Amino acid sequence: MSPLEEEALRCVPRALGLEDREAGSGTYGCFDRAHWHYQLADFPSAWFQTGALVLALAWAGEGSPFAKHEKVRAWARAGLSFLVASANRDGSLAEVYPFERSYCATAFALLHATQALAVLGEAPQELVSGLARIARWLSGAEPTDAANQVAACAAALAQVAALTKDSRLEVATGERLDDLLAMQDRDGFFSEYGGQDPGYQSVTLACLAHLAGSRPDREPAIRGAAEKGAAALRAVLRADGTYEWRTTRRRRPFLYPSGLVRFAPDLAQRFEEGLARGRVIVPAWLDDRYFLHLAADFFLAARGRAA
Repeated sequence: MSPLEEEALRCVPRALGLEDREAGSGTYGCFDRAHWHYQLADFPSAWFQTGALVLALAWAGEGSPFAKHEKVRAWARAGLSFLVASANRDGSLAEVYPFERSYCATAFALLHATQALAVLGEAPQELVSGLARIARWLSGAEPTDAANQVAACAAALAQVAALTKDSRLEVATGERLDDLLAMQDRDGFFSEYGGQDPGYQSVTLACLAHLAGSRPDREPAIRGAAEKGAAALRAVLRADGTYEWRTTRRRRPFLYPSGLVRFAPDLAQRFEEGLARGRVIVPAWLDDRYFLHLAADFFLAARGRAA
């Protein structure tokens, strides 16, 4: 088992602790414990539903202690069903306040839901229809100025388009990809609210890795942008996988490794060196809001490394 997978697996019990796993409960499948258990929030944040992807990847891992446990699979599916049920009427999802239409949360929640569905297989039609409704809202939403969010949107739309054979979503995927490519500067950095941020650059590369598999017709453009983006990271990443994050646009010290594994194996090697030395941020170090996302990417990076 790779160190990446080991770090991700350490987070699975924590993910299980966040989820309402009581079948029959009105919030069965919700990973926002502040909402369903403590009742500190009167709405569920879609951000936490990435827990379904973490459980799906733990269930699918051959060396995982959770591998092929039907309860884990059922809890992952419950997370997807709850996501669909918690969407606003127009398909948008809330992140930080009730009835919010969050571009960021909708893009990432949809992307992670489609990734989980691909791992679990056998998608019920009502679940596919619910994800398609979310995708239709996202396809018409105005993109933000954060490249990683636009990249997540494009990757999510591509996956739902492939799932539903919806030509409108295929067109929207291409439009969002074009928006993303236009956000890359001559140095290779994708714009994050007008500045450079290596941490979110790695998130964008992770989304491009997923998008490359969904849109082979755009693979040359995707790979070209990703390799240019990796070159920008190469200039700032130290030999131990760390970088000076305090002067970056969004001051994020983490890196997502799955895009590095696909597009820049030398940078993935730097990251794994830092992992072995305890230098890079691991999922368990992050709070409840962010550890699920990084754990999912560690799982995906491990799968990419093994492929």
